[in-house]
Amino acid sequence: MTRLRQWITGKPMAYGRMFQDLMPPKDEVWELKTADLRIFGWMYRPREFIAVLGGYADDYKEPTKRKNYEDDRRAVVAAREALPLDGQKYVTGEFDELV
Repeated sequence: MTRLRQWITGKPMAYGRMFQDLMPPKDEVWELKTADLRIFGWMYRPREFIAVLGGYADDYKEPTKRKNYEDDRRAVVAAREALPLDGQKYVTGEFDELV
């Protein structure tokens, strides 16, 4: 929960294992990690992360693996494309500009 508190309170976050964009980067799908959770979404505007789905960390790791990053990346892109928003649905840019 430390990572979520860090985000919500606006404290600085570093690019890396705990908050990063998934491959391919052109899709602008982001993963926010805590010790127990994986949260996937996108940056709607700088400092505005839209979370689409999440799961327990153990579901992404062997030997209890039940989920994979590719399915979640595709689900985030599909959810974003389905939103009837006017204009740009997400921002692009460097980590420090967005977070």
